[in-house]
Amino acid sequence: MLNRISIGNKIISLNEVDSTNEFLKSYLLNHANEPEGLVISAKSQYAGKGQRGNQWTSNSNENLTFSVLLQPGIDVSDQFVLTKIISLSIVDFFYYKGINAKIKWPNDIYVDDKKIGGILIENTVKQSLIKYSIVGVGLNINQISFNESLPNPTSMSLVTEKVYDLEKVLQEVLDFIDKRYLLFKTQKQSPDVEEYLSNLYRFNQTHKYIINGFVCEAENAPMLTYARP
Repeated sequence: MLNRISIGNKIISLNEVDSTNEFLKSYLLNHANEPEGLVISAKSQYAGKGQRGNQWTSNSNENLTFSVLLQPGIDVSDQFVLTKIISLSIVDFFYYKGINAKIKWPNDIYVDDKKIGGILIENTVKQSLIKYSIVGVGLNINQISFNESLPNPTSMSLVTEKVYDLEKVLQEVLDFIDKRYLLFKTQKQSPDVEEYLSNLYRFNQTHKYIINGFVCEAENAPMLTYARP
């Protein structure tokens, strides 16, 4: 397996928390000199955050909910580089596990037509540079029963019919993130556009969508200049 150099060398494991992202923000108020790579992991998260204010729900001790502290030192205009690195790292992990996952632009991870994970990156900016990034990740691992309000969830257990050791899976995911992030930090290597596009869910494919109440066929070709934190 890969040799993790920085990410995950220090892991704070919590039984329950509102949000690992929020916990890490509060933690940094009293630990401003904390080096990058710190991971906050929680068995239960009762107010998990998703994109655009949505809530990430997860059964206790069945899935992975964690946040990673990064200090990329890049201009805020380049923030989408982090999204590419993290999302492709998770796709790498699933491929390693024999699961064909895709990125549903900008921050969801899908297997077939079902959501298996999500990412939320929150940046702190100083003088146009990203001082640090808090990368929140939620992955459905062992959960097999979901709230009926969720439209299309799935998990590793549902896909493979296996049960996984959550601590081992966390270490594996962190290894894949560390590999891509290390290349970026030390050699300025970021995923190229072609690699990212080839891993996008439904990219350049025609599917049926409901637009303004009407069913129509459209091609999914998302913009890559995503400006949200």
